[in-house]
Amino acid sequence: MLAPNKQNLLLQKKRQKSVDLGLKLLKEKRTGLIKSFLDLAREGKLKQSEISTQIEAYFIKYNSRMSLVDINTLINSLTIEPNSYIDIKKKRISGVQVENLKIQLKSSINLKIKDDLVDLINEFTEYLPKILMISQLKNSCKLISKEIEKVNRQIANLENQTIDLTGQIKQIQSVLNERENLEKATLIQLFN
Repeated sequence: MLAPNKQNLLLQKKRQKSVDLGLKLLKEKRTGLIKSFLDLAREGKLKQSEISTQIEAYFIKYNSRMSLVDINTLINSLTIEPNSYIDIKKKRISGVQVENLKIQLKSSINLKIKDDLVDLINEFTEYLPKILMISQLKNSCKLISKEIEKVNRQIANLENQTIDLTGQIKQIQSVLNERENLEKATLIQLFN
């Protein structure tokens, strides 16, 4: 417990102002993080639903065309040499580093197979960057959600400090008021 004097009262009030300011800033950070999280989650959901419908259509095409080809012949005739380019950059969202991917993939195939199968295989290589992008968005959301949890703990800690400081300030003020009243009573008795 602090000694109940005016200096400690002023120090506690100054400390409470700092805690209140920190609390306000953390709440603003949490709001920004939640907004970023929701934006990334919304974007991920849209991309995921888009790619799932595209992949369903792809497999319908694939199944109808592949039923006419012997699978061993297909495996023996494919020689895939992917030419890929993946650029991973980091960006900061309210203190959280998330990855920002840029992907380009191309595949070269031995042309011993039908042209429509070549088209199907080339079409399939377009899905990998989209799948990686969805994975990157999910990872970013995970990192941001961890930061939100951390900020929530910090906010709870500062709210507890605010409660403690308020109690200490009230206690110091009551002791100081009591002393002042005693001094007034003593002065009244002395002059009467």
